[in-house]
Amino acid sequence: MKKFIMLAGVAIVAAGCGTAPHTIDTTTSEGRIATLKISPQDFNEAADFAVQSMLNSPQFTNYLKQYQKDNDDMPLLMLGKVVNNTTATINMPVLTERIAEKLMNAGVVQVTTAVAGDGQLKDQSSADIRDLELDDNFNIDTVQKRGTLKAPNLSLSGAIIQQEITEGRTTEVTYFFSLTLTDNRQGIAVWKGNREVGRQATQSWFGW
Repeated sequence: MKKFIMLAGVAIVAAGCGTAPHTIDTTTSEGRIATLKISPQDFNEAADFAVQSMLNSPQFTNYLKQYQKDNDDMPLLMLGKVVNNTTATINMPVLTERIAEKLMNAGVVQVTTAVAGDGQLKDQSSADIRDLELDDNFNIDTVQKRGTLKAPNLSLSGAIIQQEITEGRTTEVTYFFSLTLTDNRQGIAVWKGNREVGRQATQSWFGW
């Protein structure tokens, strides 16, 4: 009996032990929390997929060739609204900022910070500094002029959609990353990409 009580006590103490905060590698799934929800790794992979799909797209390639033929710079990309149709709270810049960074580093687009869709990061400074022309404390010759901001040629929009089914004790969740790159001059999509992420879990008979 004493031995049983001692073992039970050890088990309780072990169960109560935790781990100190430590650094993890967000680029891999190793050591990450297993969950039915979307993970940071999913956003990494979705961003990589989107960029590679764009760069391999004949339609987007043709758009870039035509743009470069008519202009001396790269097209300007706006990060538009990406709708969250899931039950999770998602900060969309986790996905869109990665895509923008990779496209910029690939040398195919510029990214505007002066305008952005709902939920995206936007720098209000471009508008605010032009209001300084009304402030006598500033030299008017150093204030940025109105009418010089460039409107975006391209916009990235889309949605993350969740579908869930349950059969007995097993639940399966699928997340659809659906993105569209639009030529704003004509309102025509020059690229569309869809990526699915599936999760499945079976609850034990004891609910643990």
